[in-house]
Amino acid sequence: MLSDLKHSAYGTGWRESPWRYLFTLVAACVALVSSFHLKGATVSNHSNAMDLIREHCLPCHRADKAKGGLIMESREYLLEGSDSGPVAIPGNPSESFLLETLPAESESHMPPEGQLSNEAITTLTQWIAEGMPWDEQRLRATESKQAASWFLEPLPKDYHPVLSMALASEHSTMITTLGSDLAIVELDKESPNMQRLITPHKDAIRSLAVDSDRHQWITGGFGRMLFWDAHTGEVLDEITDGLLGRITQLMISHDQTRLIACESLPGWSGNMHLFDLERRVPLFTWQAHKDEIFDCVETGDGSYWITASADHTIKLWESDTYREHDWLEGHTAPVMALAIHGDEGLWISAGNDRTIKVWERSSAERLYDLGRNHAYSLVDLAWDKASSRLYAINQRGDFYRYSELQAHSGAQSSNTGREKVLHRMRQPASSLMIWPEAQYAIIGTFSGALHAFTLDGEKRWELPLVPEPVALAPAD
Repeated sequence: MLSDLKHSAYGTGWRESPWRYLFTLVAACVALVSSFHLKGATVSNHSNAMDLIREHCLPCHRADKAKGGLIMESREYLLEGSDSGPVAIPGNPSESFLLETLPAESESHMPPEGQLSNEAITTLTQWIAEGMPWDEQRLRATESKQAASWFLEPLPKDYHPVLSMALASEHSTMITTLGSDLAIVELDKESPNMQRLITPHKDAIRSLAVDSDRHQWITGGFGRMLFWDAHTGEVLDEITDGLLGRITQLMISHDQTRLIACESLPGWSGNMHLFDLERRVPLFTWQAHKDEIFDCVETGDGSYWITASADHTIKLWESDTYREHDWLEGHTAPVMALAIHGDEGLWISAGNDRTIKVWERSSAERLYDLGRNHAYSLVDLAWDKASSRLYAINQRGDFYRYSELQAHSGAQSSNTGREKVLHRMRQPASSLMIWPEAQYAIIGTFSGALHAFTLDGEKRWELPLVPEPVALAPAD
């Protein structure tokens, strides 16, 4: 039952602004670093400058905000300056107006309630004098922080949410999270069987990915990822270094070489960690969002990764350069789930604002919303490629189907695509997956049960949590 597992298919700013107003904004960006403490001598000056820009300038001077027309995501953008002209000149700090706003006596000094430290001013001055050397990896990295000494209380005995699911390679077996444990389910159209696997995770397992090439699966919990042998159910390895929050999404890249782990610190940041899947070593880390990341999907050709966040945004990342390619804004609450309709070039998102939005890939613009007057937050989406239909669940357990989704120009208010309510479970739903061989939709619940429906909404079975753990027999 445990062998051959496979990953589940699942311009901005103001114009013509006065120079002084522009430079005030620039000063505000840099002056916020007044409490920043420089690294030790082992860290280069330009690395410190990258840290300053990343932590205190990019929040307002990214491509998605660009206050005053100033973007600081690359050296080229910074050299272009703002709507009003250049702000930094390599090798010439005396002519770089950015630095002129920093002293306390500056007429454009910001912030009014504080003063930038001399060390931070010196760092930026030296960096400009050195020609503004740029370190893209340092800029996009998440600053290392000392992990707090957390003590996790045991989860309540009745807390067994099914937060993630994945299918086996032959689609006869599935793995689900079950609170802090796993469930191995032998699928059957009429009477499935479940075994529970106890894990070392202390918190609820939030994410799951399956690597069929290496016969392993990966689980993500609070501050740790575990690698499991798919044949024996034994832990092979773990990664904890640099992980401070919950691993809310795991995904294996299109080329089967990289593991993408989304780490979430609620209200603080959503970070993306890339690992070499063969060697299980880190490759790259950057802050992708300003809040939790709830979903991450890859386009069919593997060229982009798409993330959905509690910061109300959806972002597109180039999978080869890790650069932010675009962002989608339109949700007014956390975005919980994503799906892709490849044939029509559509991306679909759902969230706590009770909307399902359809976006056009070519333009990254919202086309329309699906359905009318959803009464509850949407928690998960699943696309069935065979029928070209979208399925959705809300937090109350209502099960929806949408058909005839099409791309067209112009934003629509709602109701493009036919909606049908297939079933109302009236219990909190947590995850959704399509079992293509049986043409079933499987819904996981917060109470630790699986419900199987035909894609027309006819209920086939319900599989509750196994009351007691069952030891797994070693593989022959």
